[in-house]
Amino acid sequence: MACQEIPENGGEMYELIIPGLMITVCSVIDIREKSLPVWLPVVGGVAGGAVSVATGSLEPLQSVAGIGLGLVLLLFSLLSRGGIGLGDAMVFAAVGAAVGVWRELYLMWISFMAAGLAGLVILVILKKGRHYEIPFVPFLALAYGVMICMEVAG
Repeated sequence: MACQEIPENGGEMYELIIPGLMITVCSVIDIREKSLPVWLPVVGGVAGGAVSVATGSLEPLQSVAGIGLGLVLLLFSLLSRGGIGLGDAMVFAAVGAAVGVWRELYLMWISFMAAGLAGLVILVILKKGRHYEIPFVPFLALAYGVMICMEVAG
């Protein structure tokens, strides 16, 4: 199933505001604190998923699958001993609840590629070690912005 397109009247756009706001707030917190409060992605995911499902822009199974994909990342976080942050995985689960699994996969691809490119720059140009930590949620915010622009542009 392809990503849902935003109708010409922008009818679905307001449903993308909740996850967008959550990602933006989480990005600022991630940059400043290098840690995320548990309640924020939980509230954002519940609110975003409920609005998307209640308005019919997202099938309930898509929302559940999006949460499931985030939980797979949570498992990777635990197995990798923090290679992927728990907060990052929780934000992905919350976003998946609101936008569905297909958009979430798209967001993962873009954000992982952007973070990888930034990591390469940090490693090669800035000469930081490979264990240098960078906040990940801002890359998800970048990916979310790209997704919105791509969908609006058609």
